[in-house]
Amino acid sequence: MSSFLDISMPFPKICENMKSQVTLILFFLCVCSKVEMNQDNEKTLRNLAVIAALTQNDKINTKDDAFTIYVPTHLRGMTRMIYGETREHNIFRIQTCIREAKQYIQSRISEISNTSNDDTISKKFSMSIQTKQCTRMLHALKQSETGLKSLQITYKDDASYTAQLQILLDEISDFLTTTQNICHEVHYTLPNYSASSSQ
Repeated sequence: MSSFLDISMPFPKICENMKSQVTLILFFLCVCSKVEMNQDNEKTLRNLAVIAALTQNDKINTKDDAFTIYVPTHLRGMTRMIYGETREHNIFRIQTCIREAKQYIQSRISEISNTSNDDTISKKFSMSIQTKQCTRMLHALKQSETGLKSLQITYKDDASYTAQLQILLDEISDFLTTTQNICHEVHYTLPNYSASSSQ
């Protein structure tokens, strides 16, 4: 088998090999990029689900990429202090997660609306998948409101923290309402994500 830069090969053949190698590299980079994007979206979905699962007196652990819940124990405060966790850090990570979800939804709706008039099978398939993914993220964002309200109860004595949580709740509510209105204006109907959140 000839090597990539075999100088005994005719020059046109060398160019052809180089072109195929570059095409292969670009394809590989594109696939890796899409996988990474999907991993980021899955992380956002998972973290929204953890936020949604919070109940009164639970505290969230955001020091790693994947959020977890500290159940109420006598050692919880000491553990949080050892790892240097603060409420400010936690609220920042929660804000980031919610804003990543919003950005994802905006991007998907934009792509869906741009391909809605394309009747090819591949585009229809792509649009169907994107719609389901977008609905899943909307559903997770809607459900996260429950966990944020639980955090407000947990930290009811901290006026600053509860105010920041209320700002996030208002931000989610405004975004969900705006999303529905925009979809209505462009004559696009998303599946009913709010109904599924009550199941």
